[in-house]
Amino acid sequence: MGVEVSVRGVLTAEATAADVVWDLTPLLEDRTVDDVLDEADRRATALTVSRGAIAGFDAAGLAGFVAELASVRSLIGRTEAYAGLRFAADTSDPQHGALLQKVGERSTAINTNLLNDWQIKVVRLQG
Repeated sequence: MGVEVSVRGVLTAEATAADVVWDLTPLLEDRTVDDVLDEADRRATALTVSRGAIAGFDAAGLAGFVAELASVRSLIGRTEAYAGLRFAADTSDPQHGALLQKVGERSTAINTNLLNDWQIKVVRLQG
């Protein structure tokens, strides 16, 4: 997955940053921010089924759990990057600021659910 850059018109010595257009859709795999965050939320919620069971995981179970957690975090990170880059490209557009705020709120809620569930238990396992 890569972010593509295109230039409006022909690139000349007079071209400015305003002439560069970033295609950020690969970050979302041609889905909407809400779709990606909904998937992250569903998958994070599914991980909470493991509440109380993490201490009993064998190596393969723990590896699978951590891999799924990494996938959830990747989904969240991609939406954060998308919203942040859109805002950075045009900070005067209130829709970009609103998107950045929405992504921040939703990602915080998802991460808080995960933090409260599994990371505290891992700390207990280490102690």
